[in-house]
Amino acid sequence: TSSVQEKILNNLVQTGVDRGGTVHWGTTAQYLTVSDDGRVTGAIGKKSDGTYLRVTASKGVIVAAGDYSGNTEMAHDLLE
Repeated sequence: TSSVQEKILNNLVQTGVDRGGTVHWGTTAQYLTVSDDGRVTGAIGKKSDGTYLRVTASKGVIVAAGDYSGNTEMAHDLLE
């Protein structure tokens, strides 16, 4: 990854951890768990060793794919 990508990722991870979040590296989301009223309450992920992990969220679930690190102007604006 480029230094811009590393800065973005490090900032996002640190902000999440500082606010009580947990990062599960090498885990691919397989399913979102949903309450009877339709709220997403967690996720089931497959870890790199093939085992599964169930996460229950009290404040929310973040599902992310991609980033803006390829857009130098946007990354510069957001990181300053």
